[in-house]
Amino acid sequence: MNVSTNTSGQTSVMAARCISIFGKATKSAKSHTDQKISVDKSETVSAFMNATAIVTEKTLLGDWEIDTVIGQNHKGVLVTIVDRLSKFTLIKKVASKPAEVVTAATISLLQPYLDKTLTITADNGKEFADHETMKKQLNADDYFAYPYHSWERGLNENTNGLIRQYFTKESSFENITDDEVETVMNKLNHCPRKTLKFKIPCAVFFAELLQEAQIAGIALRS
Repeated sequence: MNVSTNTSGQTSVMAARCISIFGKATKSAKSHTDQKISVDKSETVSAFMNATAIVTEKTLLGDWEIDTVIGQNHKGVLVTIVDRLSKFTLIKKVASKPAEVVTAATISLLQPYLDKTLTITADNGKEFADHETMKKQLNADDYFAYPYHSWERGLNENTNGLIRQYFTKESSFENITDDEVETVMNKLNHCPRKTLKFKIPCAVFFAELLQEAQIAGIALRS
């Protein structure tokens, strides 16, 4: 099924992939839950803010949590971003985690979804020191959890745990390919979640496009 949108090509590809497997994934949701995925200080530190109530309510698409996952001996880094409402996850491999590198990766991951990027919540790591650039490029508000309050980004912590099932703490990330990263990202986004009433994150995130595609399909058959 072709999907026509005014967004970027990457968004169209992701949405099309979601639409192509949507029916199959939702019909077999409960059986899939038994598979590998079983669940759902820098100079700028004075500018860090705490997430507002509207962000923590998880009622809107576009409130993202961000973090990094580090390879063994600090060889290789994964930048991980997850939408609070839909659990839709984005992952990008980078060589290291200076602020400018993490910022560039974040912008690259979220630019295709500017219409669904409202806020970004991070921890107080130095890799997020360039948050002003991120904020400007993505036109999004940025918030920071209290130091040592990882539960304020609990979804991202949980998502990183799922990623660790594939890229363990004992493994170097140097030889991980972009294709391997994308494969894991797609598994996360197409695995039914109990917290989503066994819907898949991809279907929740692209709900409007799915509805449009379904209506178009009905119109074509009529």
